[in-house]
Amino acid sequence: MPAGGQAAAGPVTAGDGQPASIIVVLDDNYPPYIFKDEAGHLRGILVDQWAAWERATGVRVDLRGLDWAEALRQMSSGEADVIDTIFKTAEREAAFDFTAPYVKLEVPVFFHKGITGIATPEDLRGFRVAVKAGDACAAVLQSHGVTDLQYYPSYAAIVEAAVSGRERIFSIDRPPAIYLLTKAGAETEFLESFSLYSGEFHRAVAQGDGATLALVERGFAAIPAAELRSIDERWLGRPIFARVDPRFMTALVALAMVALIFAFNLLFMNWVLRRRVARRTAELAGKVVELQASKAKVNAILKALPDLLFVFDREGRFVESHVGGSSELAAPPEIFLGRTVGDVFGDKELDSRTKDAIDKALAGDGVQSIVYQLAMPSGPRSNEARLVALSDEAVLCVARDITEKVRGDELVAASLREKETLLKEIHHRVKNNLQIVSSLLSIQADRIRDDFDRSLLLESQSRVNAMAQVHEQLYRSSDLSSIPVKEYLTEMLGQLESAWGQASHPPTFSIETDGLTLELERAVPLGLIVNELATNAYKYAFPGKDDGHLTVTVGRESQGEVLMRVLDNGPGFAEGFSMEVSAGMGYTIVRALVGQLSGTMTAGNGPAGGLQVEIRLPAKL
Repeated sequence: MPAGGQAAAGPVTAGDGQPASIIVVLDDNYPPYIFKDEAGHLRGILVDQWAAWERATGVRVDLRGLDWAEALRQMSSGEADVIDTIFKTAEREAAFDFTAPYVKLEVPVFFHKGITGIATPEDLRGFRVAVKAGDACAAVLQSHGVTDLQYYPSYAAIVEAAVSGRERIFSIDRPPAIYLLTKAGAETEFLESFSLYSGEFHRAVAQGDGATLALVERGFAAIPAAELRSIDERWLGRPIFARVDPRFMTALVALAMVALIFAFNLLFMNWVLRRRVARRTAELAGKVVELQASKAKVNAILKALPDLLFVFDREGRFVESHVGGSSELAAPPEIFLGRTVGDVFGDKELDSRTKDAIDKALAGDGVQSIVYQLAMPSGPRSNEARLVALSDEAVLCVARDITEKVRGDELVAASLREKETLLKEIHHRVKNNLQIVSSLLSIQADRIRDDFDRSLLLESQSRVNAMAQVHEQLYRSSDLSSIPVKEYLTEMLGQLESAWGQASHPPTFSIETDGLTLELERAVPLGLIVNELATNAYKYAFPGKDDGHLTVTVGRESQGEVLMRVLDNGPGFAEGFSMEVSAGMGYTIVRALVGQLSGTMTAGNGPAGGLQVEIRLPAKL
């Protein structure tokens, strides 16, 4: 960072061994504290503060604005000396030592003005909430049971998604939210709800790095308070009337008030009072008309609704009721008032559930739902009651007949079970047919004396087995849309080991995954790729080796890409050999399958020898 402006009174020294420079990483999208301008240069309060620190200490600062997740990664890996714009959490205290906080920040929840009913963190359950990757608010939301989180790389990306309509609810720190929404002209489109929590900006160093921590704290302590205020006023602004003498303003206001009162008392009091009375009378008359029209409208709506509306008191007694025009009742309306559900229907279990829902609604737990059955003149009917607090002592209940919905759901569930059974049977039969093909290839291979021709048939048999294993996994799985990669590859490599392994010292294999599952469209090509690479290892890498081993690692990376690495401990590629241009059948198949999956492939010798192939697939086809 280049130095400039008025230097401090004297640089702060850290004693012997003071570094000539330090690397500071921080979020690059937290306006007005830190952000990038249109030219990509870092701007904001923290840029100016670190420049002042540099002048105060004489230590050069390499200030790096990064995506927050990358900033955390570089700090954790030791690539940086200091991290700024960080909240202190229990998890982070295990890795970093923190300075004292230098600013307190609120972290609210913002939602589109078309959404209502969000007053507590629990009200967010069932909604998707956009958060920044690596932000502490994600853990706070999850602690309140909010699990549907959409991660974005920056606050700007979140606000852009909200303004474009892709996100309706998001949680980011208040200063950048106000800055970015105002900049996008969307400050009136979103409402600020409760504060999820408040956090404080710290600066942190690696745990145990006391020398750097002391240097950072002494440097900022050496910056004059007036200079820090000047930096804040530059970016946060200052009161418009800050330079006006308060005594002058007080005298001016007092004089104006005296003159105004005197004028009104002498000249206009009577006229103003009469005008005010007339205006208020007209307003009240208009309000009465509006109230009557509103009441008529509400009554018409209530008559048109098929739902039943009730109001319960705290003890669970009916205090109001309204019957829609087409509603069917299990009992006459006049017997409801003053009685409980148990009194009216004689159902103790339903009475207990209703009172429990009333207690939860009055306690502020949001809308409560009860599904129950009642005997009606037309037969048993399924109903759903939704209860919400009207006041501290009353709860509104809206009851709806959901019999047809329940019947429809049951028909859909039965149809789905039938289709799943049929689909499993199809997978089972396909697997059986492929096994027959594999057996025929095995029989034919046993009859062929030429080793080369026999190996061709065995390779074809292993490819058929790789495809058969996919259908076997789907047949045995409760999820017909995807299969677990580890189980699939374990079964497939086990069969390869039986077909190609040496009796005395058979090669071994290991599979490492992160629990990844893949859909059928990608599982089959991926299995065939592993089959070809494993077959190549058995044929060329392991003969003559007593400790042959094949390692397959498959998992998702941070951006959702699938990374597969296949490594053997054979001799590796000969000098000048390139898998990308090899005309061999196996490598030709591998390249074709990688292209089919829209992936990329790199191949070469591993760090400890042996062949290593890395294949990277996009997050989705």
